[in-house]
This record gives sequence, C-alpha cells and structure tokens, in this order.
Amino acid sequence: MELRNRLESIFGKNIVTGECSLDELPPVPIVAPLDIEQASEIVKFAASEKMSLIPSGNGSGLHIGNPPRRLDLIVSTMRLNRSVLHEAADLVATVDAGVPFLELQKALAQNRQWLPVDPPRPSSTTVGAVVATAFSGALKYSRGGVRNYLIGLKVVQPDGKLTKFGGKVVKNVAGYDLMKLYTGSFGTLGLIVELSFKLHPLPQSDVTLAIVCRNVTELLQTLSPLPLAAIAVLSPQLSAQLGISTSEYSIAVRLLGTENSTKQLRLRLLQTLSQASCQEYPELWQKLEEFHCSSTNCLLASSPSSKIPLLLELCKNWPVECRVGSSQRIYPDPLDLEMISELRKHFPVMVERADPSLKRNLDSRGLTSDQITLMAAIKKTLDPDDIFSPGRMF
Repeated sequence: MELRNRLESIFGKNIVTGECSLDELPPVPIVAPLDIEQASEIVKFAASEKMSLIPSGNGSGLHIGNPPRRLDLIVSTMRLNRSVLHEAADLVATVDAGVPFLELQKALAQNRQWLPVDPPRPSSTTVGAVVATAFSGALKYSRGGVRNYLIGLKVVQPDGKLTKFGGKVVKNVAGYDLMKLYTGSFGTLGLIVELSFKLHPLPQSDVTLAIVCRNVTELLQTLSPLPLAAIAVLSPQLSAQLGISTSEYSIAVRLLGTENSTKQLRLRLLQTLSQASCQEYPELWQKLEEFHCSSTNCLLASSPSSKIPLLLELCKNWPVECRVGSSQRIYPDPLDLEMISELRKHFPVMVERADPSLKRNLDSRGLTSDQITLMAAIKKTLDPDDIFSPGRMF
C-alpha cells in the first residue's frame, strides 16, 4: 500500500490499475503509463529506488519463464495504444506497443495490407508482446517470424532513457542490428514502447484444409514440395477435440494467394491426396487458439519436421499441435517433471504454462547452458542492476 501511495503521489491517482501475484509471490502494483514519456519516468523511478519490474502488455504472458528472483512492480503498456501510423504507399506501419495485435491487423486491412505473422491469442495479445516473446504460429513455415518484419523500435532502457533503433523506412539499419536482440527477450532488457514494421499485401484468398492421415512421415514428404503457407500436424486427441477425426492423425494446411492460385493449388493438393480424407475447415486456426487458451498445461518443443513423428510418439497420450517450421505445442495432463526430463533428452522444451508449485522445481526455459551464459552476459551489460525481470529468463 505504501508503494501504491508513492506511485500515485508522483505519477497521478490513476497510474495504478491493480495488483498481480505472480508465481505465488506477494502481490505487487500494476502501473500503466499514459504515454512514452511517463513510461520512461516510471522506469527511472524504479531504477533510482533499486526496484525490479516486469514489462507487460495485457498480462496474458506473465506466466511464461521462471519465477522472478524479486519483483516490486509490473509496468503495463495497455494504455500505450493510441497510435497506428500506416504509410500504405511504403508498406510500413509504426504502432504503439500496447495496441492489440488484431486491432493492428484490422487497421492495415483497410488498405489491403497485413503483418504476416500469427502469434498466440491474436485478439488479446499486444503488438509489443508479439515482439517481446517472438512467439510465432504455423505461418512461420512460409513467412518467417516477426523479427523478419521489424524495422524500428523504441525501448526504455533500465536507467529510464529512451533509445531508438532502426526507423520507419525499410532500408535503414547500419552497424549492429540491436532490434533482433530485443525480439524474444521477454522483457529482460528493457520496456518496448513503439515498433515499426514492413508489411505485405493482404492475400486475396485464404483457405484451410484438414487432412486425415495414418502415416504422418509420408504425408509430410508429399506436402513438402507444395507452396503451402502453413502446415500443422495434429495428434488424434487434438483432432478429436476439433471434430476432424476420432482416432487418426490429421494435418492442417493453409493456402494463401490470389483466388486463382489457391484454387489451382487446392486442385493439385486434392489430386496428390486422392486416397486421403480432406475437408475445408476455415475456422481451424481459431479453434486451435481457443484450445490453447483453455489448457491448464502447455509445453513448447522445438523440433525439425524430420523429428515430428518421434515427438508424436513420445507424446502419444496427449493433445499435440506440431507446427512445421515453428514450435510444437504439447498439452499434457497431468504434467510431471519426469515427462519434461524425458522430452528434453530429444528436444529443447519450454514450459509455457504449468502450476506454480511445479515451476518452483524446474527450469522452465528450455535453453542450453551456452545460450543462458551468453544471454546472461548480455543482460549484465545492458541491465547491470538487474532491474528488468530478474531471473525470469537470464
């Protein structure tokens, strides 16, 4: 209460929007700055008081990572949501970090453009969170991750100073491209407050097909030469949940392009899969996200397509979504340490969602010791006082 009163006396009565108890730690205030300048002042205040803080968008990703070593404050960008500057002629957009991702896509669609990434929870996650987590969906198979489209970034550093990287035009990077460093940093290096992206024209046609199959390896080999936008292998348990098949694996494929190109590709696909059951399923990706959001436990594995059959065999008792070219989502119930240990013998595995009591007894990051050592050294250089998200990742 004392900290809340201090924050309100310095930054205004409505600066604190609530409290959050993260990973069974004591509740801490959530502050939501009204603009970038106030965000900078809040971080400067925290640094001067030797406080630790975790950046957040709407809070949906706060459960990711290890429990923080200490936590005094959560800084939310939810009010940094007023600006979407769309330069349609240049295929570029600059946006506040707190703008919901789906709202950005709707604004871009008015000029038949889009940011071709498909993060988790697109209706609620913020644009800043998309970059901070670097989580990608099945579209990464053909379009790449969000880092491929990021051309400009504004970040509040641990001392409260505002730093700008890149700019608002596509060819503007000279020297070290530090934007890549903040992409996927999970709020450990600074507070992202503004972002600029290069865009693509919006496809005329978007078609999703669900294919029932028995031999995943053979079907993936058959599909690999085709110019598909996304491929995801679904375990029998997940296929049943989605009403595709009650006992077989299924593969979801996404076709993007002009009306004629997707029509021709669909015909080619149906000819190639003449013996397989295939149905159009336009809402499939949305259903997968709904299932993801409702799950109690979720693991993210990183596996090349050649090892997807092995992952499916190891996880044969649970719903699994193997997104080719992206991470694999596993929904074990119950989740135990022995299972995570067994999977990590074969794949890097991050614990995205689990009971806090379980997280206390494991390393949820799924990183190698070399990766942790490297990133810890970078964090020590950029955040020597360990202000941002201490212990969450590095």
